[in-house]
Amino acid sequence: MSTTVAPVPSRRRHTLAFLRAIRPTAPVHLSTDVDVSALVQRRAAARRRYSYVTYMIAALGQTLTKHPEANVAVGGPWLAPRIAQYSSVDVKLALDKTDGGIRHVASAVIRDVAALDLDAIQAQVDRLRDTPAAELDDLAG
Repeated sequence: MSTTVAPVPSRRRHTLAFLRAIRPTAPVHLSTDVDVSALVQRRAAARRRYSYVTYMIAALGQTLTKHPEANVAVGGPWLAPRIAQYSSVDVKLALDKTDGGIRHVASAVIRDVAALDLDAIQAQVDRLRDTPAAELDDLAG
Protein backbone atom coordinates (compact mmCIF):
# COMPACT_ATOMS: atom_id res chain seq x y z
CA MET A 1 0.00 0.00 0.00
CA SER A 2 1.42 3.36 -0.98
CA THR A 3 0.49 6.89 -0.05
CA THR A 4 -0.02 9.57 -2.64
CA VAL A 5 0.45 13.15 -1.54
CA ALA A 6 -1.05 15.89 -3.67
CA PRO A 7 -1.82 19.56 -3.24
CA VAL A 8 -5.18 20.43 -1.78
CA PRO A 9 -7.50 21.37 -4.67
CA SER A 10 -8.21 25.11 -4.70
CA ARG A 11 -11.95 24.59 -4.21
CA ARG A 12 -11.21 22.70 -0.94
CA ARG A 13 -8.66 25.16 0.52
CA HIS A 14 -11.29 27.28 2.25
CA THR A 15 -12.42 24.22 4.23
CA LEU A 16 -8.84 23.45 5.23
CA ALA A 17 -8.25 27.05 6.26
CA PHE A 18 -11.45 27.01 8.32
CA LEU A 19 -10.53 23.74 10.05
CA ARG A 20 -7.04 25.01 10.84
CA ALA A 21 -8.43 28.28 12.18
CA ILE A 22 -10.86 26.63 14.59
CA ARG A 23 -8.48 23.93 15.82
CA PRO A 24 -7.18 25.95 18.79
CA THR A 25 -10.70 26.84 19.89
CA ALA A 26 -13.25 24.56 21.42
CA PRO A 27 -16.48 25.00 19.47
CA VAL A 28 -19.55 24.94 21.65
CA HIS A 29 -22.47 22.78 20.61
CA LEU A 30 -25.85 23.32 22.20
CA SER A 31 -28.79 20.99 21.92
CA THR A 32 -32.46 21.42 22.67
CA ASP A 33 -35.82 20.05 21.68
CA VAL A 34 -38.03 22.30 19.59
CA ASP A 35 -41.70 21.86 18.76
CA VAL A 36 -41.85 22.45 14.99
CA SER A 37 -45.44 21.33 14.47
CA ALA A 38 -46.44 24.90 13.46
CA LEU A 39 -43.60 24.91 10.93
CA VAL A 40 -44.71 21.56 9.52
CA GLN A 41 -48.25 22.94 9.11
CA ARG A 42 -47.00 26.17 7.53
CA ARG A 43 -44.80 24.20 5.14
CA ALA A 44 -47.74 21.99 4.13
CA ALA A 45 -49.94 25.04 3.48
CA ALA A 46 -47.29 27.05 1.58
CA ARG A 47 -47.95 27.93 -2.07
CA ARG A 48 -44.68 26.19 -2.95
CA ARG A 49 -42.44 23.70 -1.22
CA TYR A 50 -39.63 25.17 0.86
CA SER A 51 -37.00 22.95 2.42
CA TYR A 52 -36.60 22.80 6.18
CA VAL A 53 -33.10 24.21 5.62
CA THR A 54 -34.67 27.28 4.01
CA TYR A 55 -36.94 27.82 7.01
CA MET A 56 -33.98 27.43 9.39
CA ILE A 57 -31.90 29.95 7.45
CA ALA A 58 -34.80 32.42 7.42
CA ALA A 59 -35.29 31.93 11.18
CA LEU A 60 -31.58 32.58 11.78
CA GLY A 61 -31.81 35.81 9.79
CA GLN A 62 -34.83 37.01 11.74
CA THR A 63 -33.49 35.95 15.14
CA LEU A 64 -30.01 37.40 14.77
CA THR A 65 -31.46 40.66 13.45
CA LYS A 66 -33.70 40.83 16.50
CA HIS A 67 -30.79 39.91 18.83
CA PRO A 68 -27.65 41.47 17.28
CA GLU A 69 -25.63 40.78 20.43
CA ALA A 70 -25.74 37.10 19.40
CA ASN A 71 -24.37 37.84 15.91
CA VAL A 72 -20.77 38.07 17.04
CA ALA A 73 -17.46 36.23 16.97
CA VAL A 74 -14.94 36.18 19.78
CA GLY A 75 -11.23 36.09 19.09
CA GLY A 76 -7.90 37.56 20.04
CA PRO A 77 -5.37 36.52 22.64
CA TRP A 78 -6.48 34.95 25.92
CA LEU A 79 -5.86 38.05 28.03
CA ALA A 80 -7.20 40.53 25.49
CA PRO A 81 -10.18 38.95 23.76
CA ARG A 82 -12.04 40.93 21.12
CA ILE A 83 -15.61 40.73 19.93
CA ALA A 84 -16.52 41.30 16.31
CA GLN A 85 -20.17 42.20 15.84
CA TYR A 86 -21.50 41.63 12.36
CA SER A 87 -23.77 44.10 10.61
CA SER A 88 -25.47 41.47 8.47
CA VAL A 89 -26.49 37.86 8.99
CA ASP A 90 -24.49 35.54 6.76
CA VAL A 91 -25.17 31.80 7.02
CA LYS A 92 -22.63 29.12 6.18
CA LEU A 93 -24.35 26.12 4.62
CA ALA A 94 -22.67 22.70 4.65
CA LEU A 95 -23.18 20.69 1.47
CA ASP A 96 -22.70 17.03 0.59
CA LYS A 97 -20.96 17.32 -2.81
CA THR A 98 -19.10 15.05 -5.18
CA ASP A 99 -16.01 16.40 -6.89
CA GLY A 100 -14.04 14.30 -9.35
CA GLY A 101 -15.90 11.21 -8.16
CA ILE A 102 -14.99 11.86 -4.53
CA ARG A 103 -17.72 12.66 -2.05
CA HIS A 104 -16.91 15.40 0.48
CA VAL A 105 -18.40 18.10 2.63
CA ALA A 106 -18.16 21.59 1.21
CA SER A 107 -19.57 24.83 2.52
CA ALA A 108 -20.81 28.06 1.03
CA VAL A 109 -22.04 31.31 2.55
CA ILE A 110 -25.47 32.77 1.88
CA ARG A 111 -25.07 36.48 2.48
CA ASP A 112 -27.44 38.86 4.26
CA VAL A 113 -30.19 36.29 4.80
CA ALA A 114 -32.23 38.72 6.92
CA ALA A 115 -32.87 40.74 3.76
CA LEU A 116 -34.04 37.70 1.77
CA ASP A 117 -37.53 36.21 1.58
CA LEU A 118 -38.19 32.46 1.50
CA ASP A 119 -38.18 32.36 -2.32
CA ALA A 120 -34.74 33.97 -2.51
CA ILE A 121 -33.30 31.72 0.18
CA GLN A 122 -34.75 28.61 -1.48
CA ALA A 123 -33.28 29.71 -4.82
CA GLN A 124 -29.81 29.95 -3.20
CA VAL A 125 -30.20 26.57 -1.47
CA ASP A 126 -31.37 24.95 -4.73
CA ARG A 127 -28.49 26.47 -6.71
CA LEU A 128 -25.90 25.32 -4.16
CA ARG A 129 -27.46 21.85 -3.91
CA ASP A 130 -27.99 21.24 -7.64
CA THR A 131 -24.87 22.77 -9.21
CA PRO A 132 -21.85 20.47 -9.51
CA ALA A 133 -19.08 21.40 -7.05
CA ALA A 134 -16.59 22.18 -9.81
CA GLU A 135 -18.99 24.79 -11.23
CA LEU A 136 -19.67 26.65 -7.98
CA ASP A 137 -17.58 29.76 -7.54
CA ASP A 138 -18.83 29.78 -3.92
CA LEU A 139 -16.56 26.77 -3.27
CA ALA A 140 -13.50 28.07 -5.12
CA GLY A 141 -11.69 29.01 -1.89
